[in-house]
Amino acid sequence: MRLRRLRYFETHSPWNKGRKETRPEILEKFRVSHLGQKGNKGWHHSPKTLEVLRLQKLGHKRSPESIEKMKITTKQRFPNGILSDEAKDSIRRKLIGHSVSAETRLKIRNSKLGSKIHSEEHKRLLRERMKGNKYASVKTEEHRQKLIANRAKLVLPLHNTRPEKVVHDILDRLNVKYRTHVAFYLGNRHVHQVDVLIESGWITLEIDGCYWHQCPVCGHVKGRNGKSCEEIHLRDRFIEQQLKTLGYDVYRIWEHETKDLRGLEEKVKLIVDALPSLRLRLTE
Repeated sequence: MRLRRLRYFETHSPWNKGRKETRPEILEKFRVSHLGQKGNKGWHHSPKTLEVLRLQKLGHKRSPESIEKMKITTKQRFPNGILSDEAKDSIRRKLIGHSVSAETRLKIRNSKLGSKIHSEEHKRLLRERMKGNKYASVKTEEHRQKLIANRAKLVLPLHNTRPEKVVHDILDRLNVKYRTHVAFYLGNRHVHQVDVLIESGWITLEIDGCYWHQCPVCGHVKGRNGKSCEEIHLRDRFIEQQLKTLGYDVYRIWEHETKDLRGLEEKVKLIVDALPSLRLRLTE
């Protein structure tokens, strides 16, 4: 049997193993020598190397000290956040019109099967953190009033729908002064925003989508979002009755009516002309 002579590096450790360079002049030389080098930008690991790296990290968890150190380092490097406003806006523009493929959605679904969003330990930590917060479990009446006031300031929907824009154009041609999406407190912690409010005539216009409000003329009778057609109509009648109690006349315009512009304009004219002269105010 022939014996192999061991090489030097197999029996001796490098003289600088485990050492870290701290001399400023040497570090500066390193920095200057690497100026202009691209490094490994654009270079990717092979599938075999990626699998080896994945197996090495299985079951590996960072210590609390390491996590805390990473947080401190990140705050020092990025005091205003990791992404700037320009980067966030660039990402937002790139994602416009982007949709997740069916394959990706299936992968996300399979990865979450059998898993819980929060573990029991995490739930316990959340309960400990929320102790002493009076708004955590039971909301006081003061807090409810704040929620109602904040809800009334919201404008929903964020954009006017096509039927609403059609009605707005007709009112503009008739020189009628109006407001849109005005909130009314109808009691029982219920806040409703009317689509159009003509304050001078105490009139509200409800411009309803045929599907969302289950128009009987269009044949929508199956309900939506788990609510039956009768429940949706009952809610609309409740809102209409409450507004009438406050002294407002309620007129309902369906989505299919906005497709006949001439007929809709005649209907709006009748609503405006039927008002007493003292309650109607036209802009000059």
